[in-house]
Amino acid sequence: EPGTLIKYAEIGSGEGVKRFLANTVDFGASDAAMTDAQIASAQDGAVMVPVTAGMVALAYNLPGLNGLPNREILLAVRQDSSGTTFVLSNHLNAASPEWRDGPGTGNLVRWPRNAMFARGNEGVSALVQRSVGSIGYVEYNFAKRLDLKVAHLENKEGHFVAPSERIGVATLAANIGRIPADMRAYIPDPAGTDSYPLISFTWLLLKEHYSNKSKGEALKRFITWSLQEGQNFSGELGYIRLPAEVAKRSNEALARVYTSP
Repeated sequence: EPGTLIKYAEIGSGEGVKRFLANTVDFGASDAAMTDAQIASAQDGAVMVPVTAGMVALAYNLPGLNGLPNREILLAVRQDSSGTTFVLSNHLNAASPEWRDGPGTGNLVRWPRNAMFARGNEGVSALVQRSVGSIGYVEYNFAKRLDLKVAHLENKEGHFVAPSERIGVATLAANIGRIPADMRAYIPDPAGTDSYPLISFTWLLLKEHYSNKSKGEALKRFITWSLQEGQNFSGELGYIRLPAEVAKRSNEALARVYTSP
């Protein structure tokens, strides 16, 4: 709305949670939900509101692919604490006993020695673009915007699926029953013929109480818009429209945020 300026910095989920809990920002965003302990440490309370969903793409650089050449595979991975890393590692943890007994799940994991590190989705995307023989993981919206080649991934049903808006919507629809009441939903190995394995919600991290009434109310109006008309922009930006049931619960969570003069 006129006169309202919202600043958003792309700093990674880990840093977003850290700054939110340090009370140096008015809101945060994360692809990995906060833990009970983190929520309890928030001095003005914490409310998590899913506002969109996204997919993680495995982007690769292998020109003229008509067979796999005999060359080392380079991994492009996140250096910073990242919800994107969490989504990928959480799926690998569910799907692979070797991974479960090795790196495990987290915003940071221990990668093999041939890994190349970069900050943010932008950094990993740039590494893949300039490194022949590389494969990296990035939010689907980055892969879509930069026209990166992305891998088809095998899902739980044994089908190979590429990320797309249609596939993302189908994945959420097929797994809606797995979303708990508190909305901290992880779907590490989604069921469904057309389901894409690497999918997650993105949560906004809000204070339960905003002492600056005008700022808190402007923020609530913006998020209300995001959960309604804003969802129409999801697909073209490389995200997934929230299912109606999830959007309804997100609005109920937003109603817990209160302001005072």
